[in-house]
Amino acid sequence: MKGLRTFTILITVFLALTASAYASADRKEPKRSASKKSQTDFAAIIVNGRTLNGPHTSARTSGRIVVPVAAIARSLGDTINVASTARSVAVTRQAGMTAVFDAVLGQISENGAVVLTVSNSREIPFTPNADEMMLPMEIAATLLGAAIRFDVAQNKVLVTRGVSSSAIVESSTGRGLAELYEARYEYNLSRYSSSLGQNLTLTGTGRLGDGRFFLTSNSSGRS
Repeated sequence: MKGLRTFTILITVFLALTASAYASADRKEPKRSASKKSQTDFAAIIVNGRTLNGPHTSARTSGRIVVPVAAIARSLGDTINVASTARSVAVTRQAGMTAVFDAVLGQISENGAVVLTVSNSREIPFTPNADEMMLPMEIAATLLGAAIRFDVAQNKVLVTRGVSSSAIVESSTGRGLAELYEARYEYNLSRYSSSLGQNLTLTGTGRLGDGRFFLTSNSSGRS
């Protein structure tokens, strides 16, 4: 009987300790969940020296940098229209030029002429509210005809268009003279028993100073 009583006491103590351990784990679980930090980082946007304020005026810098294209366009004096069903964004710039980003085709055109081809554009989410529309920085720069860059030291996105050169120097510390946004090539080789033909086509887009450039080069030879 004494052995049975001792065994019963041990079982009781074991069950009590197990229940206490589970209760302690349950109490700690909410603290662990509450300590998780958001994975999204934000940065202020400065357009021609003026910081944007209000809702939907910050850039997201986690991974690929995306910016609120509507807020920037209006700050530059442009008119913007977002068609979420057609997956397109149209901007009429202050100077009168119309630029359109077609995410279905993956193209940006200015007055009907294609100026940039974009890859993975089908992955960009479109929102019914134009103010919530976020575009990658390089796409927004081409669509708005502006220079857009992310200043890591200041954690700010700097947008410039149509400002004097002195203002650009003051607000673009560390900015290079030129930037290459995209470069592509196509090479063809044809060989026959008595001849050899080659053709090389180069295309590129980028920024030179405060303006954009588009490069097309073609070279061919035969021997």
